Amino acid sequence: GFDTAFEENRLKAIKKSRDSGKIMSTSRITLVQETEEKSGFLIYLPVYRHGMPHKTIDERRNAFMGFVTGVFRACDLLEGVVEESHRKLINFSIYDSPFDAGTNDLEAWGKDHLLHSTNNDLNNFISTTSPMKEISILSVAGRKWTVVAIPSEAFLQQSSDILPILIFVSGTIIGFLIFLTLRSVEESRES
Repeated sequence: GFDTAFEENRLKAIKKSRDSGKIMSTSRITLVQETEEKSGFLIYLPVYRHGMPHKTIDERRNAFMGFVTGVFRACDLLEGVVEESHRKLINFSIYDSPFDAGTNDLEAWGKDHLLHSTNNDLNNFISTTSPMKEISILSVAGRKWTVVAIPSEAFLQQSSDILPILIFVSGTIIGFLIFLTLRSVEESRES
């Protein structure tokens, strides 16, 4: 089998999940099974022995059996939610950071925190420092994700009236779909 705890990022998420009894995610990782460099994340759902108490950390550690692990490629997640035609007009980027990052300066985070961007050619998009962008912060499995929507120059010329509405709706839809996915996993665990 594959040792998912071979690296500190993964081990930290595993321990937090086991000790809290909650679904936890790693921060951005490079998936080892990929032939080309793709970023993603792992989600761990702890499994405890049936009938054993697991209300405290010590009880959870004693009752712990293992994990259900989900492997997610960030590009598949985001591109599955945002239609290709929208990706040409609006760039959606997802950044991962811990809740204690101390900064929301996306430029400073750089590629180390970028899970995925729907358009690699950002030359056609306005600067990330421009006021014409929408930023949504989501709590996902113990992590903080910052979703940034940046319109292209072509989009701004086409539809300056509906831009705020479209960006808001798109950001809300992405957040809602991620919430539903994680809630579904949690509900199936409880049943």
